[in-house]
Amino acid sequence: MATTTLVKVKGAGTEVIQASKDEAASILNIHREIQDGSLTLLHRAKELGDRLAAKKAELGHGNWGPWLAQYLPEISDRHVRNYLSISERWEQLEEWIQAQQKSGEMSLRGALNYLTEASKADSGIPKNDEIVSIWGQVGRVSKRGRVGFAIELTHDHVSNQFNYPKSVRTYETLWKLWEAEGTDVLALHKIVEASERFEIGDYVRGLDPTGDTRQGFVEKKGFKYLTLDIGVVLSESATKIDPPAIVNVPEKPDLCLLDDAEPGSEPKPLGDNSDPDKTIEFRYQDVYGVVTRKQIEAFGKTYSGDILTNDKIRGMFEFEGKHWVCTSGMATVSNPSLCAIGVVPTDQWEGPVYDYNTQPPGIRFTYAGNLIKYRGREYVLTDEELHLTIRPEDAIFIDVDDNALAVGDRVIWPDDDSIQGTIVKLDPSAIWLKQVVVQWDVDPEGHTTPCQGQSIRSLAHNPLPKPDDAPVDTVPTHVYDGSKHELMVGDHIVVIDFWEDGGEVVALEPELKMVEVAWDDQDSDREPWIKSIDIYKPQTEVKNGNGVSEMPPQLRQINHKLDSHPAAAHDKDENCTPRWIWEPILARWGRNKFDIDVAASAAASVPAIACFTKEKSGLDDDVVWQVETTDEEAETLGWEHAPLSLNGPFSRKFAAQYDAGLLPSHFFVLTKSDSRTAWHQRYLNRCQAVCRVAQYITFDQTGDDCQDATYSVDVLYFGPDKERFAEATAHYGRVFFPTNIKAAYDLPPGTQVVEVEACEA
Repeated sequence: MATTTLVKVKGAGTEVIQASKDEAASILNIHREIQDGSLTLLHRAKELGDRLAAKKAELGHGNWGPWLAQYLPEISDRHVRNYLSISERWEQLEEWIQAQQKSGEMSLRGALNYLTEASKADSGIPKNDEIVSIWGQVGRVSKRGRVGFAIELTHDHVSNQFNYPKSVRTYETLWKLWEAEGTDVLALHKIVEASERFEIGDYVRGLDPTGDTRQGFVEKKGFKYLTLDIGVVLSESATKIDPPAIVNVPEKPDLCLLDDAEPGSEPKPLGDNSDPDKTIEFRYQDVYGVVTRKQIEAFGKTYSGDILTNDKIRGMFEFEGKHWVCTSGMATVSNPSLCAIGVVPTDQWEGPVYDYNTQPPGIRFTYAGNLIKYRGREYVLTDEELHLTIRPEDAIFIDVDDNALAVGDRVIWPDDDSIQGTIVKLDPSAIWLKQVVVQWDVDPEGHTTPCQGQSIRSLAHNPLPKPDDAPVDTVPTHVYDGSKHELMVGDHIVVIDFWEDGGEVVALEPELKMVEVAWDDQDSDREPWIKSIDIYKPQTEVKNGNGVSEMPPQLRQINHKLDSHPAAAHDKDENCTPRWIWEPILARWGRNKFDIDVAASAAASVPAIACFTKEKSGLDDDVVWQVETTDEEAETLGWEHAPLSLNGPFSRKFAAQYDAGLLPSHFFVLTKSDSRTAWHQRYLNRCQAVCRVAQYITFDQTGDDCQDATYSVDVLYFGPDKERFAEATAHYGRVFFPTNIKAAYDLPPGTQVVEVEACEA
């Protein structure tokens, strides 16, 4: 018999492979042994199932489980169920075995899959491919409760040969969940599917929860709602549409010249757009302000924008022969107004230009020179401002500083005593200034709309002023803090909700209601200019008409327990550190006390050999925080928990001591987690490790009193053994090794932060 020689050539030497009939027969025999072994395995599985079934019948249901756990712990519940299933349904399985012997595809797992699919057909439950198709429709639904677990189960396990967790033992249990709650899941799926049709930035139209039509740009996607730049719409009702064409800009950028319109023709606010060679239509791209079509139309102007009546639109518009960009606008009854800034092409602007990030810090309270872009074309905001107020029907909304007014009162127009009207609505949400809607007897068109400081007058409560008493100058000349106290240059103020941040008033801007402050902390990161409503001028010794001290509610809350004078608030700075913070640190270092506490409270809550207190201050110039020892190799431990009002001075003292090498060998600082402040940065930039405590802290105070306020705190470590610090503190927070120690500790290149996992308490 001739022999065929196969030659394999791949750069190496020639290799001869001989075809062998005997070798092929050997391979076939192994395959048959595997098939026979699979059949034998199935028979052995049936035998085991028969014996388990007999034992189960003998023991009864109540004793079956304990017997398995005691005598057969190595056989899982799942395997026991499989063996019992093979034994119980062997006759049904024999048909499958005959078919598989012909194809050579037989295994124990295949047999179990066959029985599972057959049981579904018998019970009317969909088969594997059907159920996967059904559940695939709801795969992205938010997982909640039992339905959520069932969704997770199908996607993770149905296609993985039904490898169920023990909490759902059978496929039938899963299907019962579907029958019970599947309708609700599909309803959720429709909502989710609707929201997934959109992307952030799409321009959509839909219905809001009240049924009103809204449209705008998608800023956030939810399952039920799409958050637009002008509100929310139901995701099921939303449809994607093209953004509105905001303006038609002439190629020759002379926006301020309008073409003459023939009598009876519709005005074209931004020029003739009939010739495509002369104009370019572009769509809204960069958002800059909001206005409504209704507001523009109220002034008899047209707008090349959206077709809806009351939706908000954005961009440039024309008014009185000039072009503007909206900075604010409200169509609601409570504040029907429009504010805008003038805009011109860049080649018509002669001053400096800059974007938001490059605006010089000395330029304040102006948009002038800011660049805005539309489809590659650049424009510049000017210093011209436009303020329009719209009268809803025949009523107007105005601010009045008169708490005696009520609905039904007769009032007089500020600059014309002949115009009278009736209050038809009051805004109950106003805190300082009431907003009222007045129905005027005579249309006051052409009069200046009343504003703050130019209040309407009640006929019942206010006599008519004499002509000489009429207000002449309505420009604000006073500035008031958040509690309506008048501010003067030289006043000392504090920031509301941040009472430790204080300073002296150095300048006032009445029209803008802004105050320039020289902050007590010279390294404070706060801007010098701040809104007057965000600050408070303490009135520590002044009594109001009711005999109550004029002081912040927060300060009253802190001091009410001891009924102390506000001047005693500094004593309330004596905060005692909770024991559970410092005790693990001492225990890890094998010590009973710290060597030094540089800011000890009067109660000496932290044990230390040496202490600096309020009377013996650690801030004195001649004081050093280093601890001298007789043994040069001895470790020294220091602790600092500075009073909240002295974070700035203590941080500066600490930085000087640290930089000069005058700290104990292991130094610990507890401070507020306020990384935006300069004093916190002084600690953070120098520490070797920091533990961010995973709960808010309420400090005990001198006299067993307890502070009402809670704080988020950091414990910072300065020393050579950051790992030991992590072991001591990780059970009550997350420990981080900041980047400034990367070189010293040879961290891998590119490592930014090394995070230490929290230990069990």
